[in-house]
Amino acid sequence: MSKHEENSAATRARLIQLGLERFPLKGFSATSVRDLLHGSGLAIGAFYYHFAGKDEFFLAILESVAGPRGAMRAFAEASSPATLEEAVLLVVGPLAANPASGAMSLVVADFALSHKDDAAARERIAATRRHSLAEIADYIEVMQGRGLIRADEDAATLASMAFATMEGHVFHQEIYSTGFETALPAIVRLLRP
Repeated sequence: MSKHEENSAATRARLIQLGLERFPLKGFSATSVRDLLHGSGLAIGAFYYHFAGKDEFFLAILESVAGPRGAMRAFAEASSPATLEEAVLLVVGPLAANPASGAMSLVVADFALSHKDDAAARERIAATRRHSLAEIADYIEVMQGRGLIRADEDAATLASMAFATMEGHVFHQEIYSTGFETALPAIVRLLRP
């Protein structure tokens, strides 16, 4: 990789990080490109070198957060939780510890509402959700094999149910400042053998 390519990749990664930090402050609609770059030392030209606009930037953020396919299966296989609670906490704990992760769900909702008639953007959001569900299903499948998670439902169905439960708790926390403390018990109840 050339020096130019290294610098370009570093700038793109820095822009993605800025988006993760700044979109949750005011939401997608209210955040301008200038807001994203303010105080970063990055020029607006650097932004437009990497992204066609704010929409493309946001979708790139979602896709970068999704991570590589197979990561959760590898994580599950390398972990050794003794109980269902420990297995769920391994996944939910980092989300609960990062306040921006909850706020980012609201930003996704804001983006989706402002793009409800944009089929291409909606499909890219749906694709990141499918990716996330597949990753969660991989984790659940490994834990089902260990007897920690119920096996009367397939992993994909349980992943969808757990994702919806978690997202509901995140929304309640972000909107009403209540509810996240019950997320872990609700997911445990849902997945208990």
